[in-house]
Amino acid sequence: MTHENVKELLSAGFQILKNGEPLKIQGDLWDYLSGLDKEVLEVLILKELLTWNDQQLQNVRLKL
Repeated sequence: MTHENVKELLSAGFQILKNGEPLKIQGDLWDYLSGLDKEVLEVLILKELLTWNDQQLQNVRLKL
């Protein structure tokens, strides 16, 4: 994944990646995240990915 990929997903209205799949959240993002089952393996907030360096982003797998 690249910074450009992240920006495109944000522009399309996605807010998180949940196990590699982009999701649009209805309502409050933080309420949604606090209500997730503890067994969810990987949830990444797209806005936070903008602060990651290129090497870190390369490890993020995107399922479309």
